Amino acid sequence: METLLSTTDAAEILGVAAASVKRWADAGLLPCVRTAGRHRRFRPGDVAEFRSKLGSTSPGAWVDFLVRGGDAYLVHSRLLSERGVRASWRETVEALLPVIEELGTRWERGDLRIDEEHMASERLARGLSRCAEALPAGDDAPIALLAAPEGEDHTLGLSLAELVLREAGVATRWTGRQTPSQAIEAAIAGGEVGIVVLAASEMRDAKSLARIARKIGSAGLRAGVPVLLGGAGPWPDDAPGTTRITSFPSLAEWVRSQGAST
Repeated sequence: METLLSTTDAAEILGVAAASVKRWADAGLLPCVRTAGRHRRFRPGDVAEFRSKLGSTSPGAWVDFLVRGGDAYLVHSRLLSERGVRASWRETVEALLPVIEELGTRWERGDLRIDEEHMASERLARGLSRCAEALPAGDDAPIALLAAPEGEDHTLGLSLAELVLREAGVATRWTGRQTPSQAIEAAIAGGEVGIVVLAASEMRDAKSLARIARKIGSAGLRAGVPVLLGGAGPWPDDAPGTTRITSFPSLAEWVRSQGAST
């Protein structure tokens, strides 16, 4: 008779926390059987197959996985696996940055077609969104508007920022890529949001970013809404009403300093 694995045994093989194994089993992603006492037990072959689907945690293996077409459930599961071996989503987000860099590097080298890069980015974004949606925010939680300004199409950085914010108890609302400044100003003036997070990574027009920062920052000052500027774009450091955020740890620290964490 085949020897079945306990949840702890399966977790050790997969290199994750037991809680991750339980979540995957309960979601039907990792097959399990139940003992008479309702304990989960796993067939070694099923665990080995699931491990092969998760693959290595190296940036290169992550990109291979995304390009090969890991569906939403598997991307979500792999992200939970990354989180299971770390203390927080903030640390997990830091570990994912090399994955995004590797994806961009392969496209720049011509190792990926543009449609492959787009599909891989979209798969990762969907997986990150599933993780963020699972992090609850209270009814009285501050709402952060997540937006990429006019001229910016990339939003993966915002997806990572959303996990940091949601983990800290901040609710989020998306407007996504290429958001007109007028729309953000209207949301601020209407009292719809308590924080604005703007991210620009590919946009390199410093004058345009400075103009956007001044407009949104002024609107934030009038309404008492802080405006955070993130990403690698050349944002100004001195636009009134704005705070330059240069890393995800600094984002988490800013949230803590504002008392928004729950």
